[in-house]
Amino acid sequence: MLMALFEDPGTRARCPGWETTALQYIGMLRAAVATDPTHPRATTIIGELSIRSADFRRLWARHEVRETVHGTKLFRHPQVGEITVDWDVYPLPGNPGPVLLVYTAEPGTADAERLQLLASLHATRVTRKAQAERPGLSDVVRRQGLEPRTR
Repeated sequence: MLMALFEDPGTRARCPGWETTALQYIGMLRAAVATDPTHPRATTIIGELSIRSADFRRLWARHEVRETVHGTKLFRHPQVGEITVDWDVYPLPGNPGPVLLVYTAEPGTADAERLQLLASLHATRVTRKAQAERPGLSDVVRRQGLEPRTR
């Protein structure tokens, strides 16, 4: 998410309150790095963003640590509009560091309907892509060197 926040202009445009969100994620990264300062993925992310993003360098220099585990986030999606979701972070079993980030919308709200619409749009795209990539019978016959029988 950090890479997208700092490197993808589209993510920034879809993220009202971008700086507040960026500070939350940076603060959580700092908290995670505190438990494992040499974690290879963390050091790679910090290094890459430090080189590529002046905004990251500015916010990283604040040295804020956050162990936030829940909150509310507003997203702007080009197809479904604004969606307000609650988010929660759940630590995964094993070594400290990996977490599961879950976004949910209050059931029965317009946000839940927009989230369901977004899921439906995604499923439709995935299905169309799979159908486009699936070979037809004539393609399979040709690849196998089989010729149809004639009577």
